[in-house]
Amino acid sequence: MTKELLEQYPDICAELRGLEAEAATVYSDIVTGSRTEFPYTMRTVQICGTAPVSPETAAYMELLRQQKAEIEDFADSLTSPRKRRLVRCVMQHGRRWNVIRRLMGGDKSPDAVRMEFERIFKNF
Repeated sequence: MTKELLEQYPDICAELRGLEAEAATVYSDIVTGSRTEFPYTMRTVQICGTAPVSPETAAYMELLRQQKAEIEDFADSLTSPRKRRLVRCVMQHGRRWNVIRRLMGGDKSPDAVRMEFERIFKNF
């Protein structure tokens, strides 16, 4: 687990949601055709389904899922509740230390919260 990967968590989640939404998009069309046998009557047929996902996209989505699970497992493995809260706030909000300071209780400066986050990764 690296600090850079943890800070990319919001981007990983957003990209994964976008790829999953794109893969789940249902496309539909209505075509007209006739039977191949008598009576040759015209009728409309509705065609619907999802677009196939390329193997490269599927592999990339799996890589993003693994990274997301690794980050969440790291956050759950921390023993201190304050460190766990700090890591989860960084996971949600990135490196906006003033926002994180307010969510953590506001008793420390943004730089103190940043240094506390840095100290978590000195031990790993």
